[in-house]
Amino acid sequence: MSKKELILIAALRAIGEKGYAGLTMALVAKYAEIGKSTLYEYFDSKETLVMEATVFFAKEFIERIHKDSWESGTDYETILKVSIAKMMTALGSEFADHDSFLNGVTQMDYCEKTKDAYMQAMKPVIEKASAYTKRLITLGQEDGVLRPDIDDVDIFITQRMIIFLAASFLRNDVSDDIIANLDETSIIQYIYNYITKALN
Repeated sequence: MSKKELILIAALRAIGEKGYAGLTMALVAKYAEIGKSTLYEYFDSKETLVMEATVFFAKEFIERIHKDSWESGTDYETILKVSIAKMMTALGSEFADHDSFLNGVTQMDYCEKTKDAYMQAMKPVIEKASAYTKRLITLGQEDGVLRPDIDDVDIFITQRMIIFLAASFLRNDVSDDIIANLDETSIIQYIYNYITKALN
């Protein structure tokens, strides 16, 4: 792993713990076990660092889930359920506070300094995620589980809905006893049912 990747991972950890507002270059340098001056050799500002860190995470996230899911089976149900499980694992284990991390990602959409560069950098990641979702939906249509007339808007909404639902069930502050007492298998089944019902 390169030094730059180690810095990006340290930034992701800092975002997860402190959120976008609480992240500092000093904290990232500490987590990366480098000097602050070394950090500035790679990134000239907090905004640029967070932008590249979130793009790095999204790219790794999509590629890993895609690989693991499609190696798990050949049918729509198996692949979607593994995708949901992998998302929950990634969001739950890699960040102490995934809500803060996702909030940090959201901040990039509104950061005037990096907004255009961020959207440009995210474009291939979004395209890859869309291609993955489209492939999954096509498999569901071939399996006779999903309706044949699914369009690009459905695909756009579906890929975001899967991530949103996986993250929502992982919230640390769940106060609803019904949801809080569900095991992972039940959660995955509920998300699977919700997505599938929306597309059939």
